[in-house]
Order: sequence, then C-alpha cells, then structure tokens
Amino acid sequence: MSTLYLHIGTPKTGTTAMQDFFELNVDELRSYGISYPLMEQRTVGDNRNGHFLSTRDYDPELDKRNWGIVESELKKYDKVLLSDEAIYRTGGYIEDFWKMLKKRAARTGSTLKAILYVRRQDDFFWSYYIQSIRQRQRILRLRESVLQDWTYLPYWNYYQYVKLIESVIGKENMIVRVYEKQQWKSENGSVVDDILEVMGIGPEQYKNLKFQSRESNPGLGDLSVAAKRYFNLVFFEKRTTLKYRKLGRLLNSADKKLAEKGMIKKRTGMTSDLREKILKKYKCSNEKLAQEYFGRKDLFFDKTIEKGDTEDVFSRAELECVYNMWVSEAENFPEYGFSSQQMRKLCDEALKIYDRGDNYRFSRIKHFIRYLQRVRRLRNEQNCHADILSRFWQCE
Repeated sequence: MSTLYLHIGTPKTGTTAMQDFFELNVDELRSYGISYPLMEQRTVGDNRNGHFLSTRDYDPELDKRNWGIVESELKKYDKVLLSDEAIYRTGGYIEDFWKMLKKRAARTGSTLKAILYVRRQDDFFWSYYIQSIRQRQRILRLRESVLQDWTYLPYWNYYQYVKLIESVIGKENMIVRVYEKQQWKSENGSVVDDILEVMGIGPEQYKNLKFQSRESNPGLGDLSVAAKRYFNLVFFEKRTTLKYRKLGRLLNSADKKLAEKGMIKKRTGMTSDLREKILKKYKCSNEKLAQEYFGRKDLFFDKTIEKGDTEDVFSRAELECVYNMWVSEAENFPEYGFSSQQMRKLCDEALKIYDRGDNYRFSRIKHFIRYLQRVRRLRNEQNCHADILSRFWQCE
C-alpha cells in the first residue's frame, strides 16, 4: 500500500529549504521509492508542489490535472510527498478539507499522512515579521503587528489544529515535529536531514543526494528591518505600490557587507515582555501537544527569553549607514529597474519620515481602515473556503 505524505508547514520552519532540496533531488529520491512530482502552480514555483490544494488559490482545472499526476505517482511509488506551507493557513484548518484528501487517497488504496513542524510562537512571529517587512509593504511596528494582526488567529494553537487533523486521518497518521535543532532526529544536521529521517532516509543513505550550500530564505538583521520599514512607508504615503518591494538579493547583499563591517548588532528585535505575553497565550496548547505526542510536559526545549529592544533604539546615523549601502548596491542589481540616484532619493524620503517621528496620521487612518477590512475578510474566510471545498467535492 502506498502512502501520500502532505507536508503543510508551518510557515517559517525551513519549508523553503526542504522544497528546494526535494526539487534538486527529484530523480534521486525515486531510487528510494519516494516521488516528489513537480507540477504546474498558479502563483508560486513548481517546487511547492502541494500549492494547488491551497483553497486560497484554487483552480478546478489545475486541481484536476495535478491530482491526476498524484494518483499516477501513487500507483508507481511507495511514497508520494506533497509540500506547501500555504495549506496550513487556508484549507488545512477545515475538517472537510482533510476528509476530501483522505477520500482521494483511498481511491488508489493509499494512506494519507500529514507532516507538521511547529515552532515556538514568539520566534515565529519575529521571523514572519522580518519576512513581511522584507517581501511586502508592511509598515506597522512589531508590537502593533503581533497584537493587532496575528495572535487572534487560530493557526498558532497547535494542539487544536493537530486534533482537528487527527480526528479525520487518525493519530497514527499525524507526524508532528518540533522546529528546534536539538530535537531533530539527525544529530548536528539540518531540518532537511530531519524530514529525510521522517521519510525513512538516514544519513548513511545520502550517497547520491545533493545538498545546497546556500541559505534558501535568509532573513535580515534588525537594523535593516527597521530601515526597510521606513522605506515601505515612503510608498504607503505616496499611495503607490512598491513594484520592486522584495528587493531580495540587494537587501541580502547589503546586509552581508554591513555585518562584515561590524555594523549589524545582535538585537533580537522583540522585547522580552512581548515574548512572554505570546508564550503565555499558547502555554496550555503547547503543553497538551507535548504530553500527547511526546510524553512530556514541555514542547520546546529552549526556554530562553532573550532581552530585545524595539526599533526605537536605532539612531539616524545607523539608518543612514544602511541606506548608503543600499545606494551603493543598487547598480549591482539592474533587474530591480532603478538607479543609485533613484535609490538615494527614496532613502532620503525614508529618513524624513524618521525625522518627523513616524507621525503619519493620514496613513495610520488609511491603514486602520484596511486592517478592519482584513479582519472582516478573515472572519468570513472559513465560509469562503467551505464554498471552494464544495467545488473540490464536485471534482470527485
């Protein structure tokens, strides 16, 4: 009997590194009886091969075509692996989503298993905040983002989430792993080594596998995060879209050079009181999950509450150093479509926002309206997903 493994995240638990590895070793993994089919996706790379199941980006024709490939692979290989972290925040918390997948897997006589990595919630929020500043146009400070935008969501109550999936596919088919190096199955390894162990491939079997030396989804230093937030505000106040909002390779290159010059200081970016507030909110959930799946009281071994600062500790001179580095790097990345002179102008505007104390009243009002709209949309999201799931069933 074949097994369909669905890796659903959570986000910010090394998912990009895993997906890049699987894409790099598609042929090699087949020799181990594992298929990681690369399939067409609408808005993401093919290596996120489970994204077509995400109800937020659902396309009936794409679903039918890709699921046909999955069924074909299940007939040829013992294990088929699909991976996409977007599922965790879309259909993954809806019971009918898992019933549908279980029914589809059963059509080929296959068993459905779910793989879920969980990360300490305060670390997740900080990591996700960095990404939202770096890749999007987020303008809120960290405390505002966490308290107003994320913690009310049900996704980070891991126990409740796991129990929902377990109620459909059974506890024996629910694989929960903790995103902490000291808890990974492969000693001194990476999260890629850990998921390979889950899939039945130990270090002694790595002979034909290829590993990447670069980091798949690097973050930014705290100083660069603060600089990028002010940079985002320039476009928010202009009421225009930052078409090159990611600036990914440019920011990473500049950050690396700043670190080499000793200009990036070790600051956590999240105050200890905010970390404690987040962990207190999820303490009960984490303890229940630890007891049921690991037979212990504590889910996370690392109990460190790092003492951090808000971005207010950064001086104008520090921000200027970051912006000067961005200006010097602009010419090295022509794909973003602007010159060093244009970058200088944008950075100067960001410094003006810093100088006036971040008092962007009209933007705050506009953002608050957007926030209320988003809350309403998310509260109705489950009903929207239910409508899409009804279309899932029609494809049966």
